[in-house]
Amino acid sequence: MIEELDLSKEKSDAFINLYDEFAQKERSLHQERREIFKKLVHMSALGRDIPGEQVVSTIQALNQVERKIQEHHEQVLKEFRAILEPSQIAKMIVFEQNFQNKMRNIVIDVRGRRNKMKKFIFEGEPPEIMDLDEDPY
Repeated sequence: MIEELDLSKEKSDAFINLYDEFAQKERSLHQERREIFKKLVHMSALGRDIPGEQVVSTIQALNQVERKIQEHHEQVLKEFRAILEPSQIAKMIVFEQNFQNKMRNIVIDVRGRRNKMKKFIFEGEPPEIMDLDEDPY
């Protein structure tokens, strides 16, 4: 990304520090979101056995984390403006989105290959090995 943005050494160092802080906070917020979402999935599976107030408060907590994520994006964007030109910010956003899409496609591809390979994996005891020099007919 540094090469794509064509940053000077000074701006590159500032950018890397800011981006690392951004990424760390982003991971933390998304982890918090996943944990709340897991609770919500569990509650929805239990249906009416969960008190309505508990479900409502969990939904509110999820919305609150969503707002924190949005506010964090807006704050970091302001901080990036102190380092980057508007066109560089645009390049960064496009780079990140393309990178995420490529990573998602790689994961999907690897999972697909793994599932295709499952038919070649033997379960249980291995089959008896034939003597390949022997004529089977």
